[in-house]
Amino acid sequence: MKKWIKENISNICLISVYSIITLVILLFHEPWRDEAQSWLIARDLNITELIAQMKYEGHFLIWYFIIMPFAKLGFPYITNNIISWLITVISAWLILKKAPFKKWKKVLFIFTAPMIYFFPAIARCYCLIPLAITLMAIFYKDRKTKPIRYILSIALLANTHVIMLGMVGILLLEFYIEQFKARKTNTKEENKRIIQSFVLIVILLLLSAMPLMGCLTTNKDVGIESTILNRIFDITIMQPNIMIQHIFPILTNNSHNMRTIFILIGIIIILEIINHKIDFLEMLLIILWQYIIYAFIYSTSYQRAQTALFVVFFFMWVRKYKTYKKAKITDDKIENTILIILTILSIIESIMFVRYEILFNFSTSYQVAYFINSKLEKGSIMITGDQPEFCSAIVPYTKDIKFYLIQGDRYFTFATWDDATYEQLDENFLEKLKQKFGTSENLYYIFSRKKVNELNDEKIVEKLVKDNKLQKLFETEECFYSAEEYIVYKINFD
Repeated sequence: MKKWIKENISNICLISVYSIITLVILLFHEPWRDEAQSWLIARDLNITELIAQMKYEGHFLIWYFIIMPFAKLGFPYITNNIISWLITVISAWLILKKAPFKKWKKVLFIFTAPMIYFFPAIARCYCLIPLAITLMAIFYKDRKTKPIRYILSIALLANTHVIMLGMVGILLLEFYIEQFKARKTNTKEENKRIIQSFVLIVILLLLSAMPLMGCLTTNKDVGIESTILNRIFDITIMQPNIMIQHIFPILTNNSHNMRTIFILIGIIIILEIINHKIDFLEMLLIILWQYIIYAFIYSTSYQRAQTALFVVFFFMWVRKYKTYKKAKITDDKIENTILIILTILSIIESIMFVRYEILFNFSTSYQVAYFINSKLEKGSIMITGDQPEFCSAIVPYTKDIKFYLIQGDRYFTFATWDDATYEQLDENFLEKLKQKFGTSENLYYIFSRKKVNELNDEKIVEKLVKDNKLQKLFETEECFYSAEEYIVYKINFD
C-alpha cells in the first residue's frame, strides 16, 4: 500500500484537490426538475413500471438502475448528486492515471467546465459519458485481443443518452470493418472472440432500445409529430425556416460553452483535414448526429453540448495507438493548440457558472418546499394546472404532502409526458376542484411564474386573485437558470 501511494502521490494530490473543489460546488447546487424526475421515478416505481415509463422519458434505464437502490432505501435527495460526483471523480482518476498525455494536459482537461461543474454537480445520466469514453479509450489499444471489454464500454456509452448513439455507431462500424479485413490474419481464437463480441453488442443494444419503443410519438415533449422521416421532410423541404431556427441559435448562442465547442470544432476541422482525414470524417459524423438530435428531437442544453468535448478527447487519446503517414502538422502541436484554447474558454465558463451557483439560486424548489413543510398542514394537497415537472422539482423535499394535476385528474410525484400534461388551464377549474374535494381547507394552488406566462394562464390566475378565490401566501426568489420560481396560493371556495 505504501509503495502504491508513493508511486501515485502526485495523482492522489491532484484527485484530492479536484474532489474537494467539485464537492464544494455540489453543495452549493440546488437540484432542479430534471434531477428530481429521475430520482422520483426510481423511488416510486418498481422495475416493471420503470421499464414501461421509459416510453415517456426517452432515456435509457442504466441511470435509473444505479440510483434506484438509494432512492428506495430512503437515502437523502442529495445522494443523487453524490452518485454523479463519485462517477465523475472516478473518470477524473482514470484520466490522470491512464491517459497517454503529459501531466499538464490531463490536469487541464479535468478542470474544464464539464468535469469541474456540469457532470459532477448536476445529477443526470450525462455523468456516465466521461466514464464510458475513458474506458473505451483505455480498452481501445487491446480491442483486437480483448474485444469484449471494449464492446462493453461502448455498450455503456450507448446507454447514456441518445446524442451519443452516433459515436456508438461509428466506432462499432470502424471496429468490425477493421476486424473483417483482418479475419484471415487473425487467429481462430481472435475471430471467435470478435464474433462473440458482435453477438453480445447486438443483444445489449436491442435490450437497451426496447423500453424506448414508441417514445417519439408517446412523449409529447420531443419534436416529433409523426415519424422521423416525415419530420425531416417537413423541416428540410417544406419548412426550411424551421431548420434555420433550430440550428442557428446553436451556432450563435451567447453562452461561453457554445462558443468553446464551436471554436474548438473549427480548429479540429482545419487540422484534421490536413492530418487525419478518416478521424476527421468520423468526428464530423458524430457531431452531425448530435446536430440532428438537437434539431429534430431534443433541444440543446449546457450538459448535452459539453459531450462534444469528450468526442474530441477520445480521438486525441486513441490516436496514440494508430499508425499514420507522416503528418504535415505534428499531433503534439494539434493537442497543445486544442487544449490551450479549450482550457482558457472553459475556465471562463466554469467561473461564470460556479459564481452563479454560489451567489444565486439554480432553482428555488427547496425554498417553496421549506415553506410548505413548515407552514402548511400535514396532508395538504398542492393543486397545479402547470406542467407537472415544475412541481416534481419540489416533491423530493416535501413530507406528507400530495400533488394533484388538474388537467390529468391525478395525483403525481413525477411528470408523465402525455397529452394531459400540455392541456391549457380551464378557467372554471375551481368548480371542478370543489366537486372533487368539497370545500376542504387544505387545498393550495401552486405554479411556476415562467410556465404560467408561457401557457397564457396568467389572466385566469389574476382574475381569481382579484375575486379573492386565490390568496397569495408565498413567492420564491428569482433563479438564474432553471426558471423554477413559484407562487403558492390558498384556495378559497366561498
